[in-house]
Amino acid sequence: MSTSVMTNCTIIERLSSYLTIHQIIIAIVLIILIFFVIVGNTLVILSVIIYKRMRTFTNKLLTSLATADLLVGLFVMPLSLLDLLLNHAWPFDMLLCKVWSTSDVLFCTASILNLCVISIDRYLAISKPLKYSRTRYSASNILNV
Repeated sequence: MSTSVMTNCTIIERLSSYLTIHQIIIAIVLIILIFFVIVGNTLVILSVIIYKRMRTFTNKLLTSLATADLLVGLFVMPLSLLDLLLNHAWPFDMLLCKVWSTSDVLFCTASILNLCVISIDRYLAISKPLKYSRTRYSASNILNV
């Protein structure tokens, strides 16, 4: 009987060490991902801001997408990493938890909607190239408002 207790104890110890290694691997991947999300989207935004030739309607849409993704990388992903490392024990006030959850939904929805608009824009550019060049300017004016 003591042998079975010993076996159960070692299984639990192995399982807990596996979860720790699993969490560490996910944390490392998430840190690398956060770094590339922030750097990559910042470069996209800066390239459109610095080079005036890059300020086309499509690039404005890409800048909007990069902004939404940058906000995810700055505000949502670091708190997700912290939540993972603390085993989902939220150390902050509940207000920050609600703001974090709301920001997650808001910024991810903004990214999805930006992708939808970019898809429609590219579809129109390919399927109706002559009409697209005329409607592009009116759509750009609407976007600027």
